[in-house]
Amino acid sequence: MPHEILHEAMEILRDAEQRYDARNPPPLAEELKEAEEQATFPRMPEIVYHGLAGRYVDALKDSTEAPREFLLAAFLTVVAALIGRSAWVIYSRQTFANLFTLLIGETASARKTTVMGFALDLFASVAALIGARVKALYGLASVEGLAAAMKDKDSPENPYRLVIVEDELKSLLRKAQQKSVGNLIPRLTELYNTGATFEVNTKSDSVIIRNPFACVVSASTPAWFSESIGESEISGGFLNRWTMFTGKAERLIPFPKAPSATIWAGMVKDLAALIQQASGEYKLTPEAKDLFGEFYGTFRQRKEVGLRSEATARTDLHVIKYALLFAVLDAQSEIGLDHISRGIALATFNMDVALSVVGAAGLGSFGAREQKLLAILKAGRLSMREAMRRLTISADDLNRATRALERVGLIDVVTETTAAGRRRIFLEASK
Repeated sequence: MPHEILHEAMEILRDAEQRYDARNPPPLAEELKEAEEQATFPRMPEIVYHGLAGRYVDALKDSTEAPREFLLAAFLTVVAALIGRSAWVIYSRQTFANLFTLLIGETASARKTTVMGFALDLFASVAALIGARVKALYGLASVEGLAAAMKDKDSPENPYRLVIVEDELKSLLRKAQQKSVGNLIPRLTELYNTGATFEVNTKSDSVIIRNPFACVVSASTPAWFSESIGESEISGGFLNRWTMFTGKAERLIPFPKAPSATIWAGMVKDLAALIQQASGEYKLTPEAKDLFGEFYGTFRQRKEVGLRSEATARTDLHVIKYALLFAVLDAQSEIGLDHISRGIALATFNMDVALSVVGAAGLGSFGAREQKLLAILKAGRLSMREAMRRLTISADDLNRATRALERVGLIDVVTETTAAGRRRIFLEASK
């Protein structure tokens, strides 16, 4: 079974490379709605709906139309926050299970806000039962506000662990473009690394959070994702820290029911017991190491380049984090073959989702202009001067569009020298 999962994961990787070929760019943002309706969504492997995770998803089957993928994603995120720094894996360094989770789906019909609400209800109930020092933070206004939410003056060595909830990723990224909070994305990237301290300095004060821990859950539509994510977020390593989930509602529920109180109480009790047992370093069994080694070798040989490679560069790390979560949820003290198998299956799914949406990323607000340039270049190469004339844009705007398209491997910039020694620059579609 584990090797069958590895084979399936590699098939998904190869299939993703073909389906999301960089030479076949995605449609313009205004055409994405129609494309979404016709899209074949990446498939979540059934083996990840295991144990308490499967029970949680099943308990909500009559309570929301949200995709099962979203329910699982939110569940694992809050479990990671409840565990915090209590359990870890040595993967080059001390590695915790904190997750940055992104739900990508159609507006309203995906019920992304409902998904977050159920998961946070479970989170709050378990935290109250075991006295966990955790809380939800709705919306990020500044790095100072983030540090203040974690800080506890009565327990400086044991700050609050956070689940940061951003209803829309687009809002977070727009906020980060403001000069006053321009450090928000870099500091979130730093926080993901769970260093020993998180220090925030202001003109009047200095706040040092020791042993920081935070998970983030956010949502987006494919079109908004395309418009919001730019090259800097991808190449700067912010995007590849996120695990991405997508899915479609499988049935309509006109009158959703509340989950069974008895089943819910049982899940709260069982999850609380599992969280309290999670402690110390979790090592991989020899069999788990062998399987992960096979996966890692194949993953490192993938053909993705440029932004697509960078956007999926931490897939191996996501495998390790998921495997730790699955081991904790199985009440085990080490990561076995089944746990690493589920980690590989789920992280490969996330990679497939990332490849399906990142093709449009990096185009930013120049998306329409860049698509027009691509269409022109299909007929043959152009000089920079001719491209400026055809698009009626300035040299600076053309340079910005050209850099973004070259970065994702859609065009080539060719420099030639004439017989008279003059240097000419041409643009051509990548072959």
